[in-house]
Amino acid sequence: MPGAIDVTELHQDGAYEDKTFAPGYGEFTTGYPGDIEAVAIAVPIDGLAGLPPAELDAITTGADSVFDAAQAGDWTKASNAVTAITTAWNSYDAGGVPPLLDTQMTDTLAALTAAVTANQAGPARQQTVAVAMAAHDFRLRHRPAAEIDLARFELWARQTLIDAATTDAAGVSGDAATLEWIRDRFVHTLSAPDATQLNTLVANLRTAANAADMTAASQAATALRAFVAGLP
Repeated sequence: MPGAIDVTELHQDGAYEDKTFAPGYGEFTTGYPGDIEAVAIAVPIDGLAGLPPAELDAITTGADSVFDAAQAGDWTKASNAVTAITTAWNSYDAGGVPPLLDTQMTDTLAALTAAVTANQAGPARQQTVAVAMAAHDFRLRHRPAAEIDLARFELWARQTLIDAATTDAAGVSGDAATLEWIRDRFVHTLSAPDATQLNTLVANLRTAANAADMTAASQAATALRAFVAGLP
């Protein structure tokens, strides 16, 4: 990486930490052995021209299908969708992808395949969120950040549904916080009425999370998904 520099940081406790800084990235890698923080991709420096490849659309569409099919117990549909996702990923991966993101998608897709094969609804739905998140990391190279944040926002609403279904109050609280932070990254791109409605829906989820009301949290998450689906 032209222009990159290696730095050794001396902490106040006397420990040393190696870091790499690179042009266009800033802090590229840092950490101790076994606890490394590294940049997988960054935009705009890793951005690519053109629309996202069709394979990425196939992956996210397939993840949507598995999410719904697993909830309905339609394992034939879920299995067919996993096959379509796998085919799309193998095609996309053959073109060469950032290695950290390659590992992320490979691992999450393996976990999704195992969950669907075992007819495990909860784990299958959880892994569809992970697979779709990984696909949007690749899509970020082609699309504006606000658009990808909106897609991630919808996925975190799904995560809220998953956590509410298992009565995971701490998880729902964390989901609400994540949605609040992601909302702040794209709300400026919405019309004033849509921004107001979004803020109201997010506030409803926060109220439900604070009260540990899983039914209300599920309703709020469903409303958020519907809101995103209805945006132009």
